[in-house]
Amino acid sequence: MPLRRRRSHYQQLTEFERGRVVGLREGEFSFLDIAERLGRNVYTVHDCWQQWSREGTASRRLGSRQPHGTSEREDRRVRRIVLHLWQKSEL
Repeated sequence: MPLRRRRSHYQQLTEFERGRVVGLREGEFSFLDIAERLGRNVYTVHDCWQQWSREGTASRRLGSRQPHGTSEREDRRVRRIVLHLWQKSEL
């Protein structure tokens, strides 16, 4: 029989929530108290704190996915729009 898991186990903390975890933990709140305040799993809060303790940063690691950016086609479109607006403002 498969285990049922709540969706909150899989949701990632936002940068703001990560900062709150570190701040509250430095304020000597327990993992359980922080998890209840944020509505997150205790293990998620603990993992965030462990990363902060180990690496000195609470930000998410970059994954193997493609970095956000613009394609050449989007770059050409932006240049065309800017040039059009620039020419229009000279009139």
